[in-house]
Order: sequence, then structure tokens, then C-alpha cells
Amino acid sequence: MWGILIPNVRKVFSHMQPRDLLNLARTSKPFRELLMSRQSASFWRGARKNVPGLPNCPPYMSEPAYANLCFFSHCHECLRPNVKAVHWEFRARLISERAAEPIQSVDGQGNVVTVPMLVERHRRMLYSLNANEREEWADVVAGKNAEIMHHASLCKEWMFAQQRERQIERVNLREARFHGGFSIVDRLRDLGWEDELLDGGFLWALKDFRPVRSFKQLTDTDWSRIQRPVLEFCKDRRRKRMESRLQSLQLVVEWSWNGSTDWKPSLGQLALLPEIRTIIESPYSYQISSLSFVNLGTSLRELEQKCDRYIYDRLRELIRTRQTHLDIPPDIDPLGLAVTTFFSCARCKVSLLTLAEIRVHPCCLLGGSSDGDEYKSMLHSLPQFRNMWDGDCLSFDFGPAAAIIRQFEEDPATVSALTMDASCARLTVQSSYMNSHITTMSWRAAIVHIVKSHPELNDDSHAPWYLSHPSENLAPEISRLEQEAYLRASPEINEHCLWYCAICSLWCARSKRSAEQHCSLLHFGYLSRVDSFIYPDPDSPLACAPVHLSD
Repeated sequence: MWGILIPNVRKVFSHMQPRDLLNLARTSKPFRELLMSRQSASFWRGARKNVPGLPNCPPYMSEPAYANLCFFSHCHECLRPNVKAVHWEFRARLISERAAEPIQSVDGQGNVVTVPMLVERHRRMLYSLNANEREEWADVVAGKNAEIMHHASLCKEWMFAQQRERQIERVNLREARFHGGFSIVDRLRDLGWEDELLDGGFLWALKDFRPVRSFKQLTDTDWSRIQRPVLEFCKDRRRKRMESRLQSLQLVVEWSWNGSTDWKPSLGQLALLPEIRTIIESPYSYQISSLSFVNLGTSLRELEQKCDRYIYDRLRELIRTRQTHLDIPPDIDPLGLAVTTFFSCARCKVSLLTLAEIRVHPCCLLGGSSDGDEYKSMLHSLPQFRNMWDGDCLSFDFGPAAAIIRQFEEDPATVSALTMDASCARLTVQSSYMNSHITTMSWRAAIVHIVKSHPELNDDSHAPWYLSHPSENLAPEISRLEQEAYLRASPEINEHCLWYCAICSLWCARSKRSAEQHCSLLHFGYLSRVDSFIYPDPDSPLACAPVHLSD
């Protein structure tokens, strides 16, 4: 069958290596008969020449056995795969456990032959020889041993060269997979990770990532398989770097705030500032320290003022876009209007919140939605940074306050709180006017009264009072009575405003006594220095109480 095909087969076999011929011989009986016959020796010799540096087949081994020893990594005893240790002197590839066992083989009759059996066989043969024959036999054996050892050394050198060449090839494949054309770096750059790839530490960590360090060429199929874990690794690496920098930021800020007696923004609010966020998100590996703030050309106090301005600017924006009762002119500051003196929270239903209280109101510090912002989502997940001010929870229904201000014959869209405070006009309750006592209220007290006692009134036409202008003799008396009424509600003069805790920074009380109780319960380690850690807010407005006058 093979006769007419031999020329074509020889031409095909001339491009193969011994590994290919042996694999082909194991595919079918006809190929095995062809390649295991003595007439196929030229095929094997030609195949060996296609392997650079491979020593010739020794005379004491067949070509297929030599190819099996050189190119197949199965153990010759148990057929375990991936066996690297080759005992060239014994022409065997054995695992370490098998190599420690006594070496044995099978003779021509199929009998198992061990080393002690060979020694005993040679000893008997030596006794049957005379002196000259023994010398001749020893020379022959020594020559065979020298030939075996020489060939073994050549095979070891060839195998070492193959391993070194394979190692270089694997390194080149890995570099091409990571840095070459259409590599992992190129694909990450196309996905928007170019800035991160500028960091040497990030590159080294990515190169050592298990799906990346594979020693094979990157294909589209391979990339589709590893893309998700690689992107998750990159995000996790970036997140850990930013978390480490945020911890450094926390240490710097807490050290700078030690003993501070002023309102402080939350750490999350500071981290959202563009100057701080640029440092936190920077792809380069360095730690945040006080020097980082010096490089910004600003001080921590200026950053605090920026946070304060952000809150006020955000409130101005929300007032202009969400309230529907007033048409505020563009040249007037909404926060300076009398109608915006008090706010309410739509989430927890707390009303009469002053501007100072809004800065630390818990609902306002929930941070709002991250809107797909990975940086903001990370801040939400960190307990010490999740407090970020956002006024979306506030209600901007200024209808009751606008009704009160209209009772004072003022325009709620333009009149300021300072103008209203300077006015001597008061509101008098109509239902009490005919009695022996009348009740007068300032504009602040009237807003508090209508919100607390008459929340259903939302229009000035239903207001149960009228505007009065006290005489010159009566105005000082009303002011004195208002002050006395407020002092009765707040016994200590230094309790006329909000009080903050310098340790918590996001907590306030309406009296000094409440602030002291807060420190005694939560910060008992600072009891000896309570006065150093609570401080008043001078911007808190005074809420006057109603005054009852006799006829």
C-alpha cells in the first residue's frame, strides 16, 4: 500500500520532527507498522535534523525510543505527565519517587531484571572468563560506559539549551501579551485606563496578576475571557490606593483640627473638593501629607471656607430652582431674605431649621445619589467619609413665611432679614384683641408660631392677626418683654445660639447644657476639658417669643 505513496510521504515527513513522527505512529496501525519498521530509519534521521542541536540517536537505543525519551514528559514507569527529570545515563524519565526505587528493566524474554540481578549475572560471567578475557571485557564495558556518559552529557546540554530557549520564548510571549500590539495594555488604554497605566507600581502589580501572566499570545477570545477579572483587579487596585490616601488625608485633617473652636466640614465634604479629589485620584504612587496641601498653594482653613461656600451656593441654587411661591430677582441673595430664615426637611419632617443647623442636619449629610460616580460611591462606603452635604432632602415651601412677611406689608421676594429685624412693627392676634390681654409677635416669632400651631394656614388672607405699630413709649417695653421671655426659655445668656462639638464636628445642640451632656455621655475622656471642645455659633439667629400685654 505504501509503495506508491512513499515519495509523497517522504516529502511530508521531511518537514516533521521526531515528536510528530511518534505522534503519527500512535494514530493508527498502518502508520505504526510503517514508522516502526527498519525501512523508516531515514525518516527518523531526517526528522532529527529538523531539531537544532539534538544529539544523534545512540546505537544502544531505537529511534522511536530516543524520540519518546527526548520529547514526551510521561514517566516511563507510571505514565504520570509533566515529568521534568530525565536520567540520560539510564535512558529513562522518572518521577522523584520512582527514581528513589531500585532501577529495573525487562530483558528480551520479558523477565524483570533489577540491578542486583545484573550484578550477580556479571559476577558469574567474570568467574567463567580467564584473565585476558576479563581485561577485554572490562575495556569493552568501560568504553560503553564512557560512550553512554558522553552522550548523556550532550543530551543534558541540549536539554538545558532547550529550556533556556523556551524560557526566553515564554518571557517574550508574556511581554508581547502585556505590552505588544493589541496587548492587554493597549486594550486597557482603549477602555480609559491610560492614566493608571502611567504608574509603574500599578503596571508591576497588573503584570503579576494571574490571568495576565499567562505565557501565550493574547487573542480576542482570550481577552473576552479575562477582561472582567482584569477590570475588577484594576478597579480594586485603584480603590485601595485611594482609600490609603483618604486615610492619610484623615490623619492630616484631624491633626490640624485638634482643639479647633469653629465649625468644621465633614471629611467627605473636604474629599469632594476639586483640589483634594485631584490628589486622591492621581494615578501616581505617593502618600498624602501636609506637604500636599502646601503644594496646593492653600491652607486647610481656606478649604473649609470653600466647603462652606459650596453649601451656601448649593442652597441658593435649590431655592431658585425648587421654590414656586416667589419670583426672586437675580441680583438679590436668596439666603439673605427674611423668608428663607427657616427651612424644613422633607425626609424626617423636622421644621424650623436655621441656616446653621442645616450644615449639620443628618438628612443633609447623607450625600445624595452617586449618579454613577465611582469616587463618590467609594466615599459612601467608608464610614468616616460618607457624610457629604447635599440639600436634596430640604423642603422649599416658603408659603407660611411669605404670608407672615406680607402681613408686615413687605415683599417676601425682596425684603431681607436685617430689614425685618430693624422694624418695630408687630403682629397682634385678632382673637385676643378684645380680651384684657393682647399678644404681639415679631416676624420671627410669628413664623415659628404659624408653623407650630397653625400649619394648615398657608395664605395671608386666613391669618388670624393684624399689623400694629407700637408707640414710641410702648416699643421699648415690648422689646424688653421679648428679651425677658427668651431668657426664661434659655436661663443662661451664653445659650442664645447653637453649640457645636469639636470632637464630632457634625453635631449641634440648641443650648450649652445639651452640649455638655453630649460630651459627658460620648466623650467622657475629655470631661476635664469640656469647655475646650464645645463652642457656640455666632451666626445663629435669635428666635423671639410672643409677648402678652395688658390693656
